Amino acid sequence: MRQLNALLCSTLLLLTLLPLSVPFAFPAPLHSRAASTTQPPPLGSPLGSPLGSPLCSPRCSATQLSSLATTASSLSVLAGIVSFHELGHFLAARVQNITVDEFAVGVGPKLLGVEREGIEYNLRALPLGGFVRFPEHYNQTLQMDNEELARDIRREIFLEQEAEKAQNMGVPATLLGKLAATLTPPPPPPPPPPASKLPKALSFLEPLLGSTRKKKAKRRAIPDLEIDYYDNPNLLQNRPPLQRSLVLVMGIVFNVILSFSLYAATLTVGPGLPSPVLGEGVAVLSQPAPGTPAGDARLMRGDVITAVDGRGLGVPGSVQGAGEEVDDVISKIRSTPDGQAVTLQVRRGAEPLDVRVTPARKTPGATPSIGAELSANVLKYERVKPATPLGVVEAAGSELKNTLKATVAGYARLFKSLVGGGSKQGLSGPIAVIKMGSDVAKTQDFSALASFAAALSVNLAVLNAFPFPALDGGQLAVVLGEAITRKRADQKTIETVTALGFLALLGLSVSTVIGDVVNLLK
Repeated sequence: MRQLNALLCSTLLLLTLLPLSVPFAFPAPLHSRAASTTQPPPLGSPLGSPLGSPLCSPRCSATQLSSLATTASSLSVLAGIVSFHELGHFLAARVQNITVDEFAVGVGPKLLGVEREGIEYNLRALPLGGFVRFPEHYNQTLQMDNEELARDIRREIFLEQEAEKAQNMGVPATLLGKLAATLTPPPPPPPPPPASKLPKALSFLEPLLGSTRKKKAKRRAIPDLEIDYYDNPNLLQNRPPLQRSLVLVMGIVFNVILSFSLYAATLTVGPGLPSPVLGEGVAVLSQPAPGTPAGDARLMRGDVITAVDGRGLGVPGSVQGAGEEVDDVISKIRSTPDGQAVTLQVRRGAEPLDVRVTPARKTPGATPSIGAELSANVLKYERVKPATPLGVVEAAGSELKNTLKATVAGYARLFKSLVGGGSKQGLSGPIAVIKMGSDVAKTQDFSALASFAAALSVNLAVLNAFPFPALDGGQLAVVLGEAITRKRADQKTIETVTALGFLALLGLSVSTVIGDVVNLLK
């Protein structure tokens, strides 16, 4: 099989857009978090009937054309982000004169391409990512042939031994004996018996020794399975650890650069970045459904929770602080003992209210919830547009820093939830992310689309930094281990672990796709 880690971040958006299967952090507008075990309804609605349907009016066709255009825009943004990540790997390799076989935009079948200086530049059918392909650093064909030959010889020896055991037990023919006769390839003709070295006085022992020689002659030697590494100094795996690390890390660096550039562009040629003006407390973002604890307690959309069991909520000093305050309220609700009510001090317009609500479990063992979707209390948004280049750099850097913090915090919550046996709520699979991008594109707001792409790029950078097999961080961990031990890591072990990591990510990605489809059908 192809060396898996040779396709640096062979992303397929990291396995069918997997890097997008993470909690997104948009500092502005702030994302809400549900204080329930149910997901909020998906944004927008699924595409309508196919174009050309006899039931579709001209107006309907125009709407669908617009939907297709915005979906194409969303796919282009996603493919561009991943391709820029791969460009970082590619340029870092070429600057160091490291051999590259292919740079691809998209995945799947090749649509068109060109070859320059021994490198293939290809456009592939599915705009869901891209990859950089490096040549193998060992004789893979020889290795596979030797492993297959070794398996055949081991099987032959095993079946012969079992047949001999059965014969020694007095069984004329056993199932294993038949298998040995069926599966074992015919041995090569035995060499002529060696001349006897025994004196004539001991010639009576010759039949016994001859039988032993025949058994040994039948069995072929197991080939040496030591990997035959190439010594070409221009291969990635043959470079010093520092140079290999640079190639691996530059994909992450390019994603960060892209995010900073998008924020800076919004601050200069765009209308500026939206900055939330935060108010006191936590807001109820959507109308609680009837039958839920929040619905029965008459909580309403637009209510602002100002205190929980007498503990007041102030005005957050930052976007990060607002998110933490929402998390604190949700944690307090979920930690309430079964059957016990929590008292929420609520402001509805100018009227203060005390609302007692008893969290409930949807099913035995589920997390207690009240069925309300909570969010930071955002009063309004103001556009930030610095007047000086230094101000642009500071504002773009601040926005990037906030997005990085929020993304890392989102991953930490997700990891904690998964390790604790929680659900994958908060994961956004490829369909949901494409839908989200389409909704953003429909607004025709450059700053919104740029912020969406910047946050997406940060998520891809953070995910790839994790020391997990099949990700850039996992490969960096291998390089670091080799640098410390000054010993090449076992290639077979690396490929096995990488394959397992790949399958784990693929399984998670498939589960998010299923969740996306279920949400769209609700």
